[in-house]
Amino acid sequence: MHVSYHYTHHETEEESIFPDLETFTGEKGLMQHCVKQHHAFHSGLQKLKDYASSTAPEDFSSDELKRIIDDFGPTLREHLVEEIGALLALKNYDSEGLMKVWKEEVFPFALGLADTTYEGGIHSFPPVPFFIPYIVHYWFSYKYAGTWRFAPCDFWGKPRPLEFV
Repeated sequence: MHVSYHYTHHETEEESIFPDLETFTGEKGLMQHCVKQHHAFHSGLQKLKDYASSTAPEDFSSDELKRIIDDFGPTLREHLVEEIGALLALKNYDSEGLMKVWKEEVFPFALGLADTTYEGGIHSFPPVPFFIPYIVHYWFSYKYAGTWRFAPCDFWGKPRPLEFV
């Protein structure tokens, strides 16, 4: 399921968000580096999905799972680190125009991925009213508790221990 989400996430970025950003900024290929990185670790994610969905519990091997993740993990990590810079570079464009691009897309509300301590907390992202984390925490977290617990940050953007790593 989580691997399938990555495919959907990347499709949404590559087919909708990135082209809209290019149109807005007038810069063809603005996010092409991110697209190339998506493709670089796609096969590793597929191997992970295949292993997770086809391996019987009695045949499961943590060593094999680790090997699969270690094969594509460095490439995925590089992408995640570099994508932060690519997104921060968008600060050079009109904020209202960028928000229009984001609002026109069906974009998952990902407070649990927004680390407000990054670079000493100088970035306010996502720019949401103060009450939104409370709504997410007290309304959505109960219904989706099984998913939220994997988020690297709490709903206020504070990193939490990665208990499952």
